[in-house]
Amino acid sequence: MSYKTFPTFQGVGWDIKKRVLWSTDVETAASGAEFRTGRWTAPVYEFDLSFAYLSQADRDNLESFQVGQFGNLTPFLLNAVNDNAQTNVALTGSVDGVNKAFQIPIPAQGQLVTWQVYANGTAISSNGTGTPASPTLGQVAGGAKAARTYYVRIEYVDAAQGTSAASAEASLAVAASSLLTIASPASAPGATQWQVFIGTAANGETLAATLSIGSSYTEPTGALPSGVVYATTDGTTFAVSNAGAVTFVQAPSSGISLTWTGTYAYLVRFKDDTLEFNQMLSQFYEVQTITFRTVR
Repeated sequence: MSYKTFPTFQGVGWDIKKRVLWSTDVETAASGAEFRTGRWTAPVYEFDLSFAYLSQADRDNLESFQVGQFGNLTPFLLNAVNDNAQTNVALTGSVDGVNKAFQIPIPAQGQLVTWQVYANGTAISSNGTGTPASPTLGQVAGGAKAARTYYVRIEYVDAAQGTSAASAEASLAVAASSLLTIASPASAPGATQWQVFIGTAANGETLAATLSIGSSYTEPTGALPSGVVYATTDGTTFAVSNAGAVTFVQAPSSGISLTWTGTYAYLVRFKDDTLEFNQMLSQFYEVQTITFRTVR
């Protein structure tokens, strides 16, 4: 669901108040002992804003906004001054190579406005790296292997160590006493490495090497490793909810640092149905206090 954002007015005054509210049941025994039970798992926030100066246009805009929300019926987003941004802050959640779910630590009842997630300081995209193009193959003189035909696929590896779906297959007949070469794929959002999968039969490729983006591959003179097969689905994508929940398709590797930078707003309603303007002069107005209350 999309929400309107409370307009910005030049006449907003200081001080701006923020209240953090909890709900606790307290029972008192005859001995005076107290027993407390918390009713909420997260606080509710209230904000008080005043407007020392509103032009006629700003006054009309504020009234139109309040009318459009039907008083305190409809929620909207509030960008609270000095309480709407974070920079290079760690996501919450265990980075253990198994966990896929994390949380951007915005306040309760907060909604993301802009965001960028980083893995070890590299920006990663929720759309993933994309699938690399079919690899460019070649050969150079070297080694003492017999003539053979290789089948090759490549994958991107992102900064969280997620792997993309493998590229389309390419093949090359390599001459005797020659070695296979593979050019590095083009750079892609969030990709820091690429992987080479090689086989001697179509669709039979297994992992041969992992290299940095920009580094080319040359076949070793000895035997190729085998075992890990290429991926058929993209593990570099992730989803981010409006409330800041981050869910990866493939769990980030253990020890990866996951951080975010961005802005957020509070999902609020007008606390009251009444909006009162004080006209000081012709086409000059003030509003002493408007209170906003966050929405669960």
